[in-house]
Amino acid sequence: MFHRIVCVIKNEADLKACFSYELALQPPALFDDVSMRKGQKSSLVPLLETYGPSSPSVPQNPRYTIDGGHLLHRVVWPRPASFGEICNSYVTYVKHQYGGNVSIVFDGYAFPGTKDIEYMRRSAKVSSVDVAVSDNIQCISSQSGFLSNVNNKVAFIALLSEYLHLANITLVQCPGDADRTIVCTALENSTSAMPAVIVGEDTDLLVLIIGLADRNKYTHANACE
Repeated sequence: MFHRIVCVIKNEADLKACFSYELALQPPALFDDVSMRKGQKSSLVPLLETYGPSSPSVPQNPRYTIDGGHLLHRVVWPRPASFGEICNSYVTYVKHQYGGNVSIVFDGYAFPGTKDIEYMRRSAKVSSVDVAVSDNIQCISSQSGFLSNVNNKVAFIALLSEYLHLANITLVQCPGDADRTIVCTALENSTSAMPAVIVGEDTDLLVLIIGLADRNKYTHANACE
């Protein structure tokens, strides 16, 4: 409010007019009755595509970098199944879809973090209680409910990481938000003979790769699924 007043007022009369309105504890443009408002980042995609049209095809001999959060929801969990069997289904999916040239980057889900409000919003919709996660324990929760609980998700990622390591799949575990690391990992692994393909649905990935890629160096790192 102070910054707004400084930018708007020209004299004492204007200052008096500014204070004639009821002050809010939080800027209503940023917050609703529950939490911070959710932005429509997907609206950026049509704008960005005007600068570089998208292509449905994947380049030859790519090196895949996968958003781990996207992967968690991409694989449909078998029912009934133990957590060990669910982890094996992820290994099978990754090997079948992407082969051996793949890196998977997981969020650290550290608190406080940049996505705290989003995690709160998701858990408010449908969430399960904290569940013990181990190879032989049967999963009785729904996939969406289980993964909406951050504690469950962290425990499952720890177990899944063991299975992926045993399958010789490259993993990167971030201390916090993974978006920048996903893009940087893809750019670092990209070569003229092995172009980078980022697998994910977050618009942030598209924005970051445009901002971080050196056009003179990474002209071949332009594929995003």
